Amino acid sequence: AVRIEDAARLLLVHVVQHSVGRGALKNAPVTLESMRIEPRAWRIELRGLRIGNVPGEWDAPHAVTLERLRLSVGGLVGLLSLLQVPQANKAGAPGGLLRLGSLEFTVGFCIKAIEELDLSGISVHLETRAAGAAPPLLMRGPLRKRRSNVRLGAPRLRLFELEPSALRWFEAPRHATAEEALLGEGRRKQTGVKVQKGSLRLYSSSSVEVAPRSRHHLELVSSKERLTLLAESAETRDAWVAAIQAAIDALVQAQEARGAVGPTNAPWLDALDAEGEARIVRWRQGAEQRRREWRRRWRKGATGAEGAEGGKGG
Repeated sequence: AVRIEDAARLLLVHVVQHSVGRGALKNAPVTLESMRIEPRAWRIELRGLRIGNVPGEWDAPHAVTLERLRLSVGGLVGLLSLLQVPQANKAGAPGGLLRLGSLEFTVGFCIKAIEELDLSGISVHLETRAAGAAPPLLMRGPLRKRRSNVRLGAPRLRLFELEPSALRWFEAPRHATAEEALLGEGRRKQTGVKVQKGSLRLYSSSSVEVAPRSRHHLELVSSKERLTLLAESAETRDAWVAAIQAAIDALVQAQEARGAVGPTNAPWLDALDAEGEARIVRWRQGAEQRRREWRRRWRKGATGAEGAEGGKGG
């Protein structure tokens, strides 16, 4: 007969491998030696958790091992606090966020009620694969870039190149127009090389959208980074949004089909970290937009009230 603990162990391995991070661990073998459940004490103990390397030639024997995990929640409420409501249908939406028409509401617990968490025997082996052939170029063109934490100064003109899993930007000549940047004038013409100024890795949890209440702006969120880019026209902006979104959609499809991909033996670690960081950035971004909208309505209301008083006085 199959014990309940054995069935729960197999179910847990399946959930970790196929559901965590939108299937980020699908291509990483996951094994668990044993699971012990103490229902009266609301306690669970896992032993011998091992997550192997993704397919490839690696020197590391495995990616992560955990000898023992002991977790106690103290009661039913504590157990429910660990549950995570699935994300909203929009890619990149924070967990627990649900939509009903134009309304948004959150379901879940802000605090995880854990009474005891004991981890022992953790080992992590990370290995990076040597760079291979240059990735294909999906789109190339000039954009003006502004970091989210820089509010002063004009956006700088950069030459951007979109790859399947990265967005890179290169130096453009000072005072150059968009056309001159694209033609490769200035330093690149003199030296014959492109001077890279930065890059942003794309993940399945990344998101791009047209910036609200702005002129030809688009915003890209990936991991903890948030880029605000300015195009020359609405058509150019929409073309970049469509190209970046297509690259993100391809990453989502690849991860759901065969797991996270990347240059290490545990790309799912980067994928999970990026997803968590992106949720924080989007939450702050949404809070900032709500504050701006509240100030706009308040000023509009104050102006309307002053106009009404002036009309009465006249």
